[in-house]
Amino acid sequence: SEVGDKTEVLSVVLNKVKAERGIKFWSLLTGFLLTIVLLLLLNNVLRKNTHVKGGLFIGFDKRYSNSKVQMVIWTFLVIFSYVTLYFERYLASVLTSISYSSLISIPENLAILMGISASSFVGAKLITASKVGSGSVSKTASNTGPAFADLITNDYKAIDLGDAQMFAWTLVAALIYLSLFLRMWW
Repeated sequence: SEVGDKTEVLSVVLNKVKAERGIKFWSLLTGFLLTIVLLLLLNNVLRKNTHVKGGLFIGFDKRYSNSKVQMVIWTFLVIFSYVTLYFERYLASVLTSISYSSLISIPENLAILMGISASSFVGAKLITASKVGSGSVSKTASNTGPAFADLITNDYKAIDLGDAQMFAWTLVAALIYLSLFLRMWW
């Protein structure tokens, strides 16, 4: 918010729970496993949907989709960090007499990054559908199936600088967020 000639940046203040290492370990494991299970279930539901077919990672052309992978990375980090913090507070309040009832909010910056990922996913779908519909681009299904190289190459298997940069910067930002979360949390 702006007050006069000063700009104040609002941030989330989260009181650090002083929990034992055992509680931290079990909450981390629970957060990781629940997140994986939720994403696998969602992937299976989406793969059975006739309109999606590729699930969370695969595009219509049966290649890994950069925009889908980017969205899944940020979704994983949000669910993982939220569930981990929730279970840490829950286990700490059950096993001790201290009440940790404060809500955990999603940091604004993370919500913005997820919004950018969702926008790139929707934008990529609209642009591709428009080009395929007009006949200016033809998307043929991959004969070999999805490969990691799909994330940094174009449809002709040539390195695509834009795709490579998007994937690299997504990984860098995700690793920075994860390391900051773990440093704050542990």
